[in-house]
Amino acid sequence: QIYTSGKDLCEKMWGSAFVYEANESHAYTMWFFDAANPNDATSARWGHNRSESCNLHHHHKDVPSPEPTVSECHPWRNNACSRQATVGSL
Repeated sequence: QIYTSGKDLCEKMWGSAFVYEANESHAYTMWFFDAANPNDATSARWGHNRSESCNLHHHHKDVPSPEPTVSECHPWRNNACSRQATVGSL
């Protein structure tokens, strides 16, 4: 076993890029199937707006936009950072 807990995974995998939050109602989720992105409400709670730029540059767009046919990143298809052609080839 590589990680002792979810907290350990986050801290080792992403370093200081993320802070582990035990209260799920205050945390971001990586995967969801709801019509509305629950991360939008989390961002608003923390005083942040919906992302209008992508800070990852490897295989990512400059500005998030819809990718209606993306399946690999289903939760983010309405505001995707990657093009379907790129995601499908990875």
